[in-house]
Amino acid sequence: MKNDIWVSVIIPAYNAEKYLNRCIDSVINQNAFEHIEVLVVDDGSIDKTGSIADEYSKKYENIHIFHIKNGGVSNARNMGIEKARGKYVAFLDADDWVEPQFYSEMYQSGMKEDADVVASGILFDTELETIVFRSITDIYRVVDKKSALKYYFHGDMDVHVVNKVYRKELLENHRFVSTIQVAEDRLFLCECLLEADRIALMPQNYYHYYQNSSSVMNQNFSKKNFDSVIVAKRILNMVKTFIPELVPYAECMCIADECRIYGELIKSGNHKVYVEKFNELKKDIQHFSLMKCIRYSSKKHVAAFILAKYAPYFYNKLRGNTKIKFGK
Repeated sequence: MKNDIWVSVIIPAYNAEKYLNRCIDSVINQNAFEHIEVLVVDDGSIDKTGSIADEYSKKYENIHIFHIKNGGVSNARNMGIEKARGKYVAFLDADDWVEPQFYSEMYQSGMKEDADVVASGILFDTELETIVFRSITDIYRVVDKKSALKYYFHGDMDVHVVNKVYRKELLENHRFVSTIQVAEDRLFLCECLLEADRIALMPQNYYHYYQNSSSVMNQNFSKKNFDSVIVAKRILNMVKTFIPELVPYAECMCIADECRIYGELIKSGNHKVYVEKFNELKKDIQHFSLMKCIRYSSKKHVAAFILAKYAPYFYNKLRGNTKIKFGK
């Protein structure tokens, strides 16, 4: 392996034997694989995940495997950050895959623009089809943190960490919060954007985000789903402290998340179980300004807010008919 490591690709893997070969092979097939190191963190798997990764590690000197006690995806990613030696760091979920030019183009963009973060679009894959979820921009552009955060809050930039690369130095003071089980990537991304000076946005969609039937969002509603609202409010507090002029955008993002959880509670019937939290969400939605939502939110979020506020049961029925469920 060449000493010049462009990108460290961190793959947290837990019981991923069904998909891990496809994932790692997509990195091996990268145009600049000799400049990439792969860090597979086996998060206490009880299937063949560890042995599959071991075989790759024996065959390729730039693929490394770390076997750790099960501690969750955030803990596994943090382990990868500690071990990473590349100029940029990327995260790749074990059931996802990337196009051959992904990491080389992201790295080259980062170096050319002296960017702290490089973000691309994303493709959502199911067992039946591939859907273009979102392209961040129609043209290549470089923006500052305020513009990037507006994209983020407005919904133009997706909140996933996986279709982006991060300058290694940017991550010195940032780690995933292991106590948060849902939306931990949103918090991590926002923290990085708050510290970044230059962010490059690429229109290409090179990352395949696989939605399988056992994903988090396809499981029954549980208490951990409220983590999403906790994260949104934590982000709002950070924005109030560091970039107060963006508070209205962050507030609208927060209410959009509350609308989503509100609808999920109704759909699952758990509004009768989590009565206090349900009433808190309902109160927040009822008291939020429609005019503020119209001014600072995307059309999609405005429509969702109106339905959640005035016709919550119909709102959730529409949500249930959408093809893409966000998150794993």
